[in-house]
Amino acid sequence: MKRLGVDVGGTFVKWVCWDGSRIVDRGAEPRGGDLVEMVAGLVDRFEVSSVGIAMAGLVENGRFLWGPHTSDVDPRFPGVVAGRLGREVVVENDANAAAVAEVRHGAAVGVSDALVLSVGTGIGLGIIADGRLYRGSGLAGEAGHMYLGGETTCDCGRVGCWETSGSGRVLDQAASKLLGPGRHASDVLAAAARGDESALLAVEQVGRRLARGLANLILVFDPAKVVVAGGVVEEPLLEAVGRGLITELGGLPYRRIPPVAAARFTRWAAAVGAAVLTEEDR
Repeated sequence: MKRLGVDVGGTFVKWVCWDGSRIVDRGAEPRGGDLVEMVAGLVDRFEVSSVGIAMAGLVENGRFLWGPHTSDVDPRFPGVVAGRLGREVVVENDANAAAVAEVRHGAAVGVSDALVLSVGTGIGLGIIADGRLYRGSGLAGEAGHMYLGGETTCDCGRVGCWETSGSGRVLDQAASKLLGPGRHASDVLAAAARGDESALLAVEQVGRRLARGLANLILVFDPAKVVVAGGVVEEPLLEAVGRGLITELGGLPYRRIPPVAAARFTRWAAAVGAAVLTEEDR
């Protein structure tokens, strides 16, 4: 039985066709087209039994409210899709969806307490507590907007949000500065992997900022494992985060640093999670 998962992010729309254990097909395109028609076309193409949508932004009780990177998306969009298809559509926050994907089928399988950090245009957090997704009173996990200092204004309107110094967008900016216009985070990560000193320094700085925020979260939640999902999950960045935690995390050596691992589904985790959520009790 095939299911469709769609991840509406700040920059791209990603989708997967999921058969219950693996990705059958997948794709991504820059956001900006007709989302309803795109989803309807994918449903017809793959003859899926259900549809899940992961939204970058606030989702409460299955309803998309608003997102700083998706403020141009009509909150009624998922409902319009449901009406067009004549079936229920499951809607979830993208970081929560990524956490579900990784704890059910990915790098956090068997881990009862985990943090799944989604790093892309912004930073999102999915919290797994006692084996279940933790939502708080409804909107838990907006860690990318906790204050970590600095003078950069975030898309949410606040100044100094974590994601203004440690996200994929920051790596995009570094790539443009170091490698030229039109270059992206993947380019600076590849340059770092080749040993380019300027790229290594840029990745180290972003990794250190990610580690600073992550250390705060570890102190609060004490996870057994941290999983990092998103389009910038590459070894140079994960290694930089690991080094940063050694200096940023308080209580050492009495406190254990949890392992930090790449998500199995990398940039596709939220889309996979959206599909998975259509087949199980959330």
